[in-house]
Amino acid sequence: MERVKEVIMDKLLLGTFLANIAYTIGYPTIQEVTMKAADSRLISLVSFIGCGGIVLVGQIWDKIGEEKLMKFFPVYAIGDIVSYTILCSIFMTTGNAKIYYLGQVICSILTIKNVGFGLSFIRSKRYKENKRAKYDNLAAVLESVASLVGFGIAAVVKIPLMPSVVLMGLGTLIENYYMIKVYYEIK
Repeated sequence: MERVKEVIMDKLLLGTFLANIAYTIGYPTIQEVTMKAADSRLISLVSFIGCGGIVLVGQIWDKIGEEKLMKFFPVYAIGDIVSYTILCSIFMTTGNAKIYYLGQVICSILTIKNVGFGLSFIRSKRYKENKRAKYDNLAAVLESVASLVGFGIAAVVKIPLMPSVVLMGLGTLIENYYMIKVYYEIK
């Protein structure tokens, strides 16, 4: 019971848990649709762009510095929500899974990776020494428990495409909301 209270009291852990449930309920359907539409060349291209984007964003964070870039963390997090909403709107209206698949990696490079680098910075400020290891371990366990719940639901109930897209967006909204709250707490 003490661990449950700890999760509920820690906004980053709670956001991670709730978001991961939403992600993992919606992910299998979206993955199925996009993989049916993508050929090996598109998968390679998207992977190539994704890896190159991580290298680029990582180099930018190293060169400019966390302190300067963290000033824009709420912009990255809100940009993540907005870009995913736009991408989902395009996907829902056109039904073009290839555009969604490619757009997802572009959104990832522009916003999600910045949010991820920012989250690392937040964790380093918020959890010192022993608390950081405890947080990281508990976060990994919570992500797995949430994945068991979400994938379990998705294995039993076939979630249609549009609700899956909405669930993925909801997960992004939840996780980024809690990260922004914590950002302002440690600022």
